[in-house]
Amino acid sequence: MKKKLSKTEIIELLAMVYWDREMNPEKTYELLYSTGKKNLRPEKIKLYARLLNSFDWYTILKMVPFEKVPEMLREDVLISLYPKELRDKFRYVRSVLSK
Repeated sequence: MKKKLSKTEIIELLAMVYWDREMNPEKTYELLYSTGKKNLRPEKIKLYARLLNSFDWYTILKMVPFEKVPEMLREDVLISLYPKELRDKFRYVRSVLSK
């Protein structure tokens, strides 16, 4: 079973993701764990895309609650991933999880 990361560990990883921008890691943590509506806010789409671009799948699963994974794998998030092979990889993950 995978060990979930502590809040402190997640905040440290979020700070690494936003190394190139001035972001408050605490607020980013709150955004990650906030409950979304039908339409994701642009900030959350960008956060999910940065996570998917930055970390391996197993680290992401330790950071993000599993119930948020479908939200993170929505098409409006995946279209912003680079390179195309990464988008395809996560589309495959989404298709496997939806079965």
